[in-house]
Amino acid sequence: MTSLFERRRHSRHFGRGLLVLGPDGVHAVCDISPDGLSLQGKPFALGQSVTITITSSSDMTEQVEAGCQVVAIGGSVTHLAFTQVTMPLLTYIVQHIGMELGVVPYYFGKRRELSAFA
Repeated sequence: MTSLFERRRHSRHFGRGLLVLGPDGVHAVCDISPDGLSLQGKPFALGQSVTITITSSSDMTEQVEAGCQVVAIGGSVTHLAFTQVTMPLLTYIVQHIGMELGVVPYYFGKRRELSAFA
């Protein structure tokens, strides 16, 4: 098995303020990238495929769904890889990272509603 560092193609960024709504409850996001995310807790089994909803704790009306597979569980953190990256998912992630870094991503210009990409 490869280490977590070797698997990553993208840098992960703070998941501050993001939540995962799963079939078993709500979990805080530790970090996120276009490849996947890490969340607090161990809600899933290693290798399990799940559909989750990612939302912000400050605005739970704006949500995006994602298909994931559990690739690692370590300590109290579960690592998920996105199985299908959609434009709404990518937009949500890039906008969140931009807000965390204090920049507006050039590609997207001003913040758009997710429904514009559906």
